[in-house]
Amino acid sequence: MQIFNLNNLPDEILNEVGGKARGLYQLNKFGFKVPRGFILVDLTEEKDFEQAYEYYEKENLGEVAVRSSATIEDGANFSNAGQYETILNVKGKENFFTAIKDCLSSLGNFRSQTYGKTFLNTTNNKMTIVVQEMVDAKCAGVLFSKDPMNDKAILIECVDGLGEALVSGEKSAEQYTVVGEQINMPNKAILTEAQVRLLASSAVIAEENFGMPMDIEWAINQQDEIMFLQARPITVTTDDGVNLNEFDFKEDVTGKTITTCNVREMLSTAVTPLSLSTSVYSLDWGMRKMMEKNHAVKHIDDLPPFSCITPFYNSMFFNMSTNYINAYRIAGTCKETSDIVICGRVLEDFPDNFADYSSNFRRVLNLVYFLPFVTSGKKAKNGIDRVISELSFNYDDTLEGLYQQTLDKFYLMEESFYFHYCSSYFSGAASMLANRAMQKYYKDPLQIDALISGVLTNIEGIESAQILDMMRELAGTILSKYPDAKTYDKNRLAEIIESDDGDIKASYDHFMKINGHRGINETEMRVDCWADNLTSFCDSLRGVIISYDKEEKKVNKNWTDYMQEILAPIKKSKRKSLKNQLLKARSGAWHREYTKSRCILTVCMFRRAYRRIAEMLVAKELLADKDLIYFLTKEEIGELIKGDKTLVKKAMKRRRLYPIQCSLKFEEVYSGKPVPIENKPTDGSVTSFQGLPASPGVVMGKARIIRSIEDANKLEEGEIMVASCTDVGWTPYYCLASGLITEIGSCLSHGVVVAREYGLPTIVNAVNIMNSIHDGDMITMDGNKGTISIG
Repeated sequence: MQIFNLNNLPDEILNEVGGKARGLYQLNKFGFKVPRGFILVDLTEEKDFEQAYEYYEKENLGEVAVRSSATIEDGANFSNAGQYETILNVKGKENFFTAIKDCLSSLGNFRSQTYGKTFLNTTNNKMTIVVQEMVDAKCAGVLFSKDPMNDKAILIECVDGLGEALVSGEKSAEQYTVVGEQINMPNKAILTEAQVRLLASSAVIAEENFGMPMDIEWAINQQDEIMFLQARPITVTTDDGVNLNEFDFKEDVTGKTITTCNVREMLSTAVTPLSLSTSVYSLDWGMRKMMEKNHAVKHIDDLPPFSCITPFYNSMFFNMSTNYINAYRIAGTCKETSDIVICGRVLEDFPDNFADYSSNFRRVLNLVYFLPFVTSGKKAKNGIDRVISELSFNYDDTLEGLYQQTLDKFYLMEESFYFHYCSSYFSGAASMLANRAMQKYYKDPLQIDALISGVLTNIEGIESAQILDMMRELAGTILSKYPDAKTYDKNRLAEIIESDDGDIKASYDHFMKINGHRGINETEMRVDCWADNLTSFCDSLRGVIISYDKEEKKVNKNWTDYMQEILAPIKKSKRKSLKNQLLKARSGAWHREYTKSRCILTVCMFRRAYRRIAEMLVAKELLADKDLIYFLTKEEIGELIKGDKTLVKKAMKRRRLYPIQCSLKFEEVYSGKPVPIENKPTDGSVTSFQGLPASPGVVMGKARIIRSIEDANKLEEGEIMVASCTDVGWTPYYCLASGLITEIGSCLSHGVVVAREYGLPTIVNAVNIMNSIHDGDMITMDGNKGTISIG
């Protein structure tokens, strides 16, 4: 064994000590402040451990980090990052020995061996041990000398405390971008502007010295010194087509109206490539099929894939210009109607530049074809029930066989979303026609929205609302046996459910039989449903348990009271027609929730098939880990099965870019291709905001900004949830909240349907509200008028 001070490595060993040790030596050589330490080379025998510990004591390093530095790690073409051990806060002889042994053993672990075979076609590897003084970090992060999104920018990511939580994926980072002298700072930033500028200048110096774009880990200690902990080349390049816009819609959208409205309720963040090629493709296919059925287009292939649900930066947008085709080819429809149904308002500043009217005769004939979709939800229910009865997979099939099953049965996923759109047309048309009829008698459009929302409460048997009822039953069963369950974390709750063989397990099994396929962000293939991730489910269940003794919210009025209020000023000759439309709107809401649930069931069944395929790909050493399958399209999975290993590196690059795609924010409506916007706070002097009323009630409380499940778990009783949008998976938190505000949504949003059932005052379409108010702000919201005020 040989021991070398990190500051003094001989040139002849640099290629043998691994990328981590080499990077630290070079950082120090280039003038960067690096924590003191040493490396152990060719450590093999027990006596080497004693010699290493003697050197450690002599250097008086105190608490140290013990890191692996493998020879095939942190190369120019592939990082191999995270495949070997790093042990932090090591102190004492026994812990020191254990840490070294763990690092050495990671050289031969299945994970690193698989990476070596998969990416580098080698397992010939050698381990050096790096021992470094621990940094008592105020904050830490990663510095990219070239932002993967913009090669003219420098990207800095930062978290409180140790950076290990960031690189391991346990914490979400603050992001800072620097372009020249311009800095984009997040709200309530951890770093000062001076620190950001110093880190950015360090990135420039590092890139100049290393001769390539660099990815550098750093920390700021209690003395406000920046310490540099690791340096590796950035391995994400765009020469193979992998970039933030790889899956953008390829057709020209210049002058077309593109919006985040409606679609972001189901696809609230960027999607993975597997989701894009399966569930999102099916969403789009269902809409194009609908347009074929109502004869707005002659054939579904007249519209290219993703003409309706259109991807940019892996985020999904509603292509309104495609939807307007219905408006010009079906009698009784118009652009303004489409705007209201999709966006909740007329897009007056976005004229349609592609109007293409059919003849009046053709439009009337197309209306005949269209009417079955807007007058009944029965066909949609029967159709989707048939899809579910036909869909099943043999998970014990071979890799090739199971993959072929997913291809052969993919048409069933497409059809499931088509039938969901049938019920959505029925639901939306009934509400829209009622709205138009009321405009003659009610001048305030917000009052109309509020009254219709009231009619849509207390819908018996609505499936999404039953989720919370059944969760409360399970919560009550747990509390009856474990009175202290309100103090349990998600892991303890999972243990209780797993170990029980009585009422708790029976209640849990009953819930999962009906609702196990649901969850948060449930259209995304990468996200497990509740039945497949007990710990995740218990995360949501905790909110229901904590609020179990709280009196259930009651709606102020019955839906029939709202019906009577609406009909009071209506002429008797018009009452029957309007009442019929309102009753259809209630029926439509039921059918829409039913078909949405069955769509998610099809997604869940395909998700399980792809997860099994991933397991077999890993076993055959074609994938390095199961998660990578989500960063391949369904077609690419077939090519990988045939042996194309270049796809694995593509998947790794896409996974690296995915958090950046998820962090992007967009305007509500664009003319042409969407462009991400900077996440800047609004004018602090503005304290009043307007949204659309979706569930009645006036409430005052502290705001809780919800961007993730971690944020939701911080929600305290009586706080007002403020989110970009919500889906059914968020409903367990409605028990704690006193109100709900979303940036996106409509009176028929799935989360809003449930909010109304529980009398939760709700406002939707509060544009940019998450940048306008902050955690802890005392706000007043009026679900009757759609108004929000700070104070």
